[in-house]
Amino acid sequence: MQIFQIITYYCISMKRQSLLVALFALMAVFACKEAEPVVEPVLEVSTERIAFNSFGGERSITITANNSWTIEDDAEWISLSLTGGEGSAEPQQVMVYIDEYTAVNAEPRSGKITIKSAGLTHEIVVSQSAAERAPQTRHQGEYNDGGHHLPQGETGKKRQIHANII
Repeated sequence: MQIFQIITYYCISMKRQSLLVALFALMAVFACKEAEPVVEPVLEVSTERIAFNSFGGERSITITANNSWTIEDDAEWISLSLTGGEGSAEPQQVMVYIDEYTAVNAEPRSGKITIKSAGLTHEIVVSQSAAERAPQTRHQGEYNDGGHHLPQGETGKKRQIHANII
């Protein structure tokens, strides 16, 4: 009976050893696997400020981000060609459209464009000057067909012109 116990003990010990060897082998395989590199988020924008005159207009800005991104404005007079994009190594262009500012001799107005990507934020300040117009004057007189003013009392072919000069 002792031989049977010795053989049983030996087999159980061998199973445990085999199991331990297999466990260590698996740990070695997974421990040797290289960890994936951590890619830091990138958000690059071509400008921090855009200025417009009272007529408004359009400008382009360039965004480079390695993660998806969003873009929004905070003013009714600012419009954007996109609301976001996917991450890419290639720069992406967004058009900024500004409405005309018809207020005369007023303070300039300003707004903000905000771009966000993977926890990063970039803000662009947008400013627009007001219209600068001279006061209107009314000019009235008689002119000949050549567009020359006729002195008072002079006769000839004439036409009456009323014009508002701005």
